[in-house]
Amino acid sequence: MKAKHVLLVIAIMAAWGLAPVANKIGVTQIPPIFLTALRACVVALVLLPFLKSPRGHIPQLLGLSLLMGTLHYSFVFTGIKGIDASLTTLLVMMQVPFTSLLAVPFFGERLGWRRILGLATAFAGIALITVEPKVRAEFLPAMLILIGIFFWSASNILIKRMRLTNGNVINGWVAILSAPQLFAISFLLETDQFAAVQAADWTVWGALLYMAIVITAITFALWYRLLRQYTVNQVVPYTLLMPIFGVVASMAILGDRLSWIIFAGGLMTLAGVAIIVLRRPSDIETGV
Repeated sequence: MKAKHVLLVIAIMAAWGLAPVANKIGVTQIPPIFLTALRACVVALVLLPFLKSPRGHIPQLLGLSLLMGTLHYSFVFTGIKGIDASLTTLLVMMQVPFTSLLAVPFFGERLGWRRILGLATAFAGIALITVEPKVRAEFLPAMLILIGIFFWSASNILIKRMRLTNGNVINGWVAILSAPQLFAISFLLETDQFAAVQAADWTVWGALLYMAIVITAITFALWYRLLRQYTVNQVVPYTLLMPIFGVVASMAILGDRLSWIIFAGGLMTLAGVAIIVLRRPSDIETGV
C-alpha cells in the first residue's frame, strides 16, 4: 500500500475507535433507541444525494435494515448505556469470530485448525472478561452488546450475498428503511424522548453528527474505496488497531479504567481475532 493510504486506513481505525466514546456520550442524555433513530435520519439526509435506485435489492435491503439498522444499533446503543465505552470496544471485536462462524453454514467455509484456535482464543478472552466483578454486575448490558454484534455479523453475511459493494448506497437505504422501525420501537419501549432532546447539550449533538457523518458517511466510503483499490489481505489486518484506539480514547476522554482481568481478556480476544484475520482475512467484514 502507498504511504498515504496506510495513513488513511490508520486514520479510519482511529475514527472507528472513537465511535463507542461518541455512542456513550449520546446515550447518557438521550434514550438509546431514539438516539439511534435520530442517527438514521441524519445518515439518510447526508447520503440522499448519493443514492441510486435499489431495484433488485429491495427484499435484501429490508432484511438488512432490520438486522443492521434496527437490531444491531438498538442492542448496542442500549447496552453501552450500562457499561464503559472501553469494554464495548473490546466486545465489538467479536464481530470477527461471529462472522467466521456464520460463514460455515452460509458459505460452506471450513474451520481449519488455525481458525479454530483463533475462535477458541477470542471466546476464552471474552469469558475471562466476564469473570471480572464489575462486568458481572453489568452482565446484561454486556450481553446486549454481544447480541448486537451478532446481528452485525449476520448483516455482513447478507451483504456478501447481495454483492452490492457501494457502501453509501447500502448505508443510505438502510438508514431510510430503519428509521421508522426505530422510532416505533422507541415510542413503544422508551419515554421522555422529546424532553431529553430539549435538555441535551452540545456534546450530544456533536456525538450524533460524528456517528452519522464521520463514521457512517465518510469513513465507510473511504473504507470501501480502499477495499476496491487493494486486496483484502492488505487492508483488513489494520482493523486490529481499532480496539487499541478505542480503549485509549475511552480512557483519555471518559476516564475509563481497565482492571488487569479485563486487560488480559482483551489481549486474548485481540490475539484470537488476529489469528482469524491474518489467516483468512477475506472472510471478514468490518464495521462499527
